[in-house]
Amino acid sequence: MMDFQATLYLVTGLRFALPFMSDEAEGDRAKLMDRLREEFPSVSIVPANYEDSVDLKQVATPKLMLVGHSFGGDRCIEWIGNAPDRRVDSLFLLDPVPDDSHVSERHSADFRFEIPVNVVSATCYRRSQGFWWPFSKSINANRAGLIEYLVDEGHGAFYRNEAVVAGIRASLAGLISLASV
Repeated sequence: MMDFQATLYLVTGLRFALPFMSDEAEGDRAKLMDRLREEFPSVSIVPANYEDSVDLKQVATPKLMLVGHSFGGDRCIEWIGNAPDRRVDSLFLLDPVPDDSHVSERHSADFRFEIPVNVVSATCYRRSQGFWWPFSKSINANRAGLIEYLVDEGHGAFYRNEAVVAGIRASLAGLISLASV
């Protein structure tokens, strides 16, 4: 049995089928997981979706990274908030869409995602295309280590966008090198 150096959760959002919009996020996530497992064998890579309940306090590896797409991004914020003593080394939000049932808990007054203080680094990639469903939101980049990028991409395509994938891979490589020190 391998001792993993880090755990990576890849969390998808609501799956939908609309005639004008393709949702290939789960398939793209599966391809990315295969690629990352090959490149980072010392990382436990866990698929999840926004309906799952995860207790981050139970993650045994020293390093932890979460990637959440759409509602999956909102769910990552919830899991992190439920484990305030668990350090999250890296958080990626991919076109995050809020679950309106708990707006005051995870969002600022101007409706930006609030990144919990136990997150060391957070990167948010959002669509650059204006007003379009589903309505993703920004992060409140109010401290060091929080950054947001606009990407010319459709909502369901973030797991295959090369700039996004390169950011995830670089962050994971950094975590592995830190874990082995």
